Amino acid sequence: MSIFLNRLAIRLLTALLLTVGGVAANAAGTETDIVIGAPWSQTGHYARACEEQRRGLQLWMDAVNARGGLLGRRVRLLTYDDRSSADRAAKHTEQLITADRVPILIGPYSSESTRAAAAVAERHSVPMVSIGASSSDLWGKGTRHLFGVYTPAVAWFDPVLAYARTRGLRRVAIIYSSTPYAREVAEGVRLRAKALGLRIVFEEEYPADTTSFTSMMVRLKQRRPDVVLGASYLPDAVAIMRAAREKRLYARVFALASGPVQPEFGKQLGLDAEGVMGVSQWEPVPTIPGAEAFAVSFQERYQYPPDYHAASGYATGQLIEAAILKASGTDPRRLREALSVLDIVTVFGRYRVDAHGRQIGKSGYVLQWIDGERVLVLPDYAATRPPAYPFRDWGRR
Repeated sequence: MSIFLNRLAIRLLTALLLTVGGVAANAAGTETDIVIGAPWSQTGHYARACEEQRRGLQLWMDAVNARGGLLGRRVRLLTYDDRSSADRAAKHTEQLITADRVPILIGPYSSESTRAAAAVAERHSVPMVSIGASSSDLWGKGTRHLFGVYTPAVAWFDPVLAYARTRGLRRVAIIYSSTPYAREVAEGVRLRAKALGLRIVFEEEYPADTTSFTSMMVRLKQRRPDVVLGASYLPDAVAIMRAAREKRLYARVFALASGPVQPEFGKQLGLDAEGVMGVSQWEPVPTIPGAEAFAVSFQERYQYPPDYHAASGYATGQLIEAAILKASGTDPRRLREALSVLDIVTVFGRYRVDAHGRQIGKSGYVLQWIDGERVLVLPDYAATRPPAYPFRDWGRR
């Protein structure tokens, strides 16, 4: 096939993947293809994160298919839009297994949707790789077909709290979305803060669809926190910082979960993003084999740097590839067995799971917005520069 036709095929594949509204994306193919199913959000609250994951996976698929596929078979992705709904994620997982007969699944985004979809996969004994959830309780007694890639949520803010303690800070505030993932992050903060001798001076859960945080910032300001932590997603992370600026909430450290690690956070907030920390599952550090090369390829294709969502998409492709090769095929039972015992390093870092499928092989990274750029500041062994400290007062920007 000519280079022109290869490029045309990729464009057509990408266009099909963007189909939304509950209609299958990239449904075209042959019976010999290896089909990966995913109930991914193409609309709604989690659409942006899922799109980054899809783009990362697409790079892997293009690379694999360019070298002849896996076991001589082309690989393709079949998705349905769950509209950021747990009920729809479960419905489309059922459809992917029973109607489309996919041998392996990639889980939806968020712990809530993953829990619903994983229950379906468990019932049908089809393995699911989770790259959109990190709540530890997803992997409990009886879980045999869900395999995690992310660092568990309970350890999310550990590096930030450890850093705060080295700075002599003691008063911690934690606000969090009403999702299983965010609640577990908050529980981890409580446990780690107690172990470090820090005091929780403010704690509040908010509905996941909250768009205004003004009144919360007023209450939070009265507690005079040294450290403000937020278990949030991109939309609420942006809204939280806008409200913090409006009410002149000041703390020496601001750290939010996944929102600040996405380039869109800086685009939306501009100077108001300066100094905000975010916890990332991944950064293209030289200590991770292939991570820098992936980042370069992603930048060339999409004209912006990848975040951890994109890297997890590519890494999931690598993991599925390793499982298929180890299983010598796509029998779901043998794929489950392979995913249970694999111990490999992908561009995302090490993959190794416990007996329930919970990721135990990797930890996270802390980024901070400095001079309009996302900079890796923690842990020390991977940092490209020290953290900018303290958070700059709103009146001095």
